[in-house]
Amino acid sequence: MILFDIKKYGTLRDYYGFIPLGDPLGLFMVNGMLINLEDNEYFWLVKMEEEESTQPVKGEWDEEPDYPNLTQAINRAMMYSQEFLEKYFFDKKEDE
Repeated sequence: MILFDIKKYGTLRDYYGFIPLGDPLGLFMVNGMLINLEDNEYFWLVKMEEEESTQPVKGEWDEEPDYPNLTQAINRAMMYSQEFLEKYFFDKKEDE
């Protein structure tokens, strides 16, 4: 069984108390697993770290009502997560 576990998605922003320390980032963090159902052992397991699951916003992020640049950052983070899983599942090398 192949299992994709979405751990976090949305936005990420650092704060000091209640004061924001920067612009929000698009976030999409996922884990991938290939499990042998006969003995529940992992054939393959990869976990994405929070640092590699974020994407910066290009342009102004605070554009009401739909926040298009922030939404695009989340979508880019989701696409990167897909590429991350494909890379490790198919064991692609960086130079391919």
